[in-house]
Amino acid sequence: MAPHCLFSVFSNFVALLFLAGLLLNGSSVMAQKGEDVWMYDSVDIRGNQKTKEAYILREVPTPAGVPIEDWVLFREECRNLLLNTGLFNNVWVYRDSIRHRLIIELTEAFYTLPVPVLELADRNFNEWWVTHNASLRRLNYGLTFYHNNLSGRADQLKSTVQFGFNQKLQVSYEFPYGGAALRWQPYVDFLYARQAGLAVQTLEDRQVWIREDGERLLQRFRATAGMRFRPQFRSFWNAELSYFDRSIDSLVLLENPTFFKNGQTQQQFLSLTIGYLGEFRDRPIYPMEGWLLETQLTVQGLLVGDDLNTTHLVLDGQYLEPTGYNSSVSVRLSGRYFLDGGSDLPFYNARGMGYGAIFPRSYEYHVIDGPNYILGKTDFKWRWLSYDWNWGPLMFIEPLQCMPLESFINVFVDWGYVEQPFLEASNDMPNEWILGYGIGIDVLAYENFLFQIQYSRGVHNNSGLFIHLTSSY
Repeated sequence: MAPHCLFSVFSNFVALLFLAGLLLNGSSVMAQKGEDVWMYDSVDIRGNQKTKEAYILREVPTPAGVPIEDWVLFREECRNLLLNTGLFNNVWVYRDSIRHRLIIELTEAFYTLPVPVLELADRNFNEWWVTHNASLRRLNYGLTFYHNNLSGRADQLKSTVQFGFNQKLQVSYEFPYGGAALRWQPYVDFLYARQAGLAVQTLEDRQVWIREDGERLLQRFRATAGMRFRPQFRSFWNAELSYFDRSIDSLVLLENPTFFKNGQTQQQFLSLTIGYLGEFRDRPIYPMEGWLLETQLTVQGLLVGDDLNTTHLVLDGQYLEPTGYNSSVSVRLSGRYFLDGGSDLPFYNARGMGYGAIFPRSYEYHVIDGPNYILGKTDFKWRWLSYDWNWGPLMFIEPLQCMPLESFINVFVDWGYVEQPFLEASNDMPNEWILGYGIGIDVLAYENFLFQIQYSRGVHNNSGLFIHLTSSY
């Protein structure tokens, strides 16, 4: 498929997504007509021990003194906006019609989380369990310290010390929103990482690893400073400047001379990313209705002499529509398109599908390298369990004693295409349409932790039982 065809598919999908949003907004306005109109003069906030009231009030979609035409819609929107901050485990919204007062009752989350790190160095659980025989040598361990509300103004501090297969030190801080309307948020992030094991090439659409104990095959340093702007409740713009410094051992070049460009052992460059996020789903992790649009334009190589010079666009869109009681259908389209520099990318920078969340289900064991890709996912989800589990004295952390628990049946179909202009004969999946489908059981706990077990099949004689673990932290 030609690059302009992939870009055309993206453009059409984004246009349809915006049209759907306009239609939804229009239909909701029509539905509001005829409902009872209510207005409040004051707000009574209960349960906030740490969080400042100003940072709670900014999530209320309609301010005091403005008529609310649909109370049920307002209540759900207010609750979802507060839950999506990640600051609260439960939110209840009431109204006192006699006193014209809005009542918001909260259960604050546990903000200080020293979390032990025990994670896989591989791309997913299935890759570790099957391909690498569940080797304990491929585990990362350490400690991550979170504080999701350091000053009570929704500012987040995160620091990680990690050992094992991949070693890293990382510190990030998201400052409190500032400005008259609390719309601007600066943030910084610093990372140093090194590893003795490294995937140095792709053969038969699978990673080929080498490991040298005591050696540092790859070292990475990244420093990022950015600014986030929130003009509306569910819209975010951001701009960030990042400096990258990566170096490899000469042993890597013996396995793959094109790991970095021109056989170099170091890659340094400055990059600028400008992005937009429209988050109109009911919740960010496992949503059931609404829509999402995220775009990023990244320019790598801002300085003369930088080792990487590219410009690429990343798009991600999702539309979810409830289909009945406790069920929903969703369509998601993701992809990347290089406007410049994509035809001669070094191996390390040519990652397509199979990394992070960018993979078609049933292809968990494979990676498909290439600069340009498109990935579609369709899901039908049915909630068959919704329950608030109370741990009682078994849970000594009070904010975690009540655990919201949901479980879903999920039927899905995924498809995708990766365009690779520098195709190697050893890989079959680039420049070829792929398809996967299956069924699974998903469990969501505390609105933040997702466990999925799925059985899926693909068109390349690939099938199996796959496990995925996801967290919003």
